[in-house]
Amino acid sequence: MAMLVKLQCILIVALLAVLALPLKSSAVASYYREGDMWLYEVTEYSDSLVYTGIWNASYQGITSKLINGEVQDVHLFLSIWDLQVTGTFDNATVTGYETLTERQYTDLDNYDTMLSEYNQSMTWQLLYPPDVYVEMEGWIYNVSVYSPPGGTGEDPTYISVGDEWTNTYPIEYTTTEYDGFSTIQYSGSLEETVHYTVTGVEAVTVPEGTFSCTVIHEEYDDGGATRWISNKVGSDVMIVAYNDGGGEFTAELTYYSFGARSDRPGSTTALVASAIVAFAAAALVMLLFVRKRKAESQVRQPEEVYDPSRPPVSPPGQIL
Repeated sequence: MAMLVKLQCILIVALLAVLALPLKSSAVASYYREGDMWLYEVTEYSDSLVYTGIWNASYQGITSKLINGEVQDVHLFLSIWDLQVTGTFDNATVTGYETLTERQYTDLDNYDTMLSEYNQSMTWQLLYPPDVYVEMEGWIYNVSVYSPPGGTGEDPTYISVGDEWTNTYPIEYTTTEYDGFSTIQYSGSLEETVHYTVTGVEAVTVPEGTFSCTVIHEEYDDGGATRWISNKVGSDVMIVAYNDGGGEFTAELTYYSFGARSDRPGSTTALVASAIVAFAAAALVMLLFVRKRKAESQVRQPEEVYDPSRPPVSPPGQIL
């Protein structure tokens, strides 16, 4: 149970960055258009494991969602991650894949996150010397409610180089986890404080091209991240994140497109809006994977091959 609580704290901390920047509703409420999309190439180093793959982030438009017992109209952002896993674990050589799908529901005026839900599934093959194969499978389903949306703290209306501010985010969460043997559900609440600094304006080159970016550094209780954000792109161009356990994560933009190119604000306020879509999922994946899986091993014995007919094999509301 201690491991599960630790894992949950890591997951919730990772979701906080979507609340990073304040918005002025009159200027940005219609900034995104349905069909806006951003593709990233991602790499993560976690202990002796390496995760590589693609992150597809998109704006899905306005929808209705039940939040705190009330149906509300909200913006919906979708992130889908497909990652290959290689390296070593528990004296075994690891190959496999992990997939994560996250939906973020934000308020109509300020894009502050109200609720986030995600599904993660994993399939690993482990080769123990000399030739013993073991398969690991599992999933995690999480729902996190942010109250109040946007957290508490003094936010600047517009951002400029040298600005600093701090926000605290209260979150209520419920997680259901299947480890290949049994299903466990746990819930709770926590608060996380994040400090933001606008460090400069830089040109950064990624596979999609070279962009002029505002650079924002974020400090968490157990790590941090630097983000290069472009108003032209409408999102992050590059992200470099880390945690105190030694985990490192990078994401670089490989492609973007807009569902509607007209009426795109070009002000600093629009730049603030562009920060909303990307980083939460990036930090979530980075900090999720760096947990110490070895602390509570879920490795199967060779004769216990995974049986897909044995329920449960997917979480409630699975969307993968």
